[in-house]
Amino acid sequence: LKYSIPGIMSMNVFGINFVGSDICGFIGDTNDNLCQKWTILGAFYPFARNHNAIYQKDQEPYRFSDEIQANMRRALRWRYALLRYFYTEMYVNSIEG
Repeated sequence: LKYSIPGIMSMNVFGINFVGSDICGFIGDTNDNLCQKWTILGAFYPFARNHNAIYQKDQEPYRFSDEIQANMRRALRWRYALLRYFYTEMYVNSIEG
């Protein structure tokens, strides 16, 4: 989570805009608090996915408590509300650079 923001911003500086990180991390098990915060942040990544390695603890939103699910759901609703803007900006960038 700590390195995802500067990493994504750096890629944007180099002209790679459709980028994100694996929400909740990829290698190693996550915890409830980290995954909740990362999902909220990840809702605003240009590319967002919850993805992890095989044999790691499951981290799908339905695996967490009702309170954490509600917070993740709220973040994902924000993402879907903003998705048309993300796609429009990606299109403009692909045409105009």
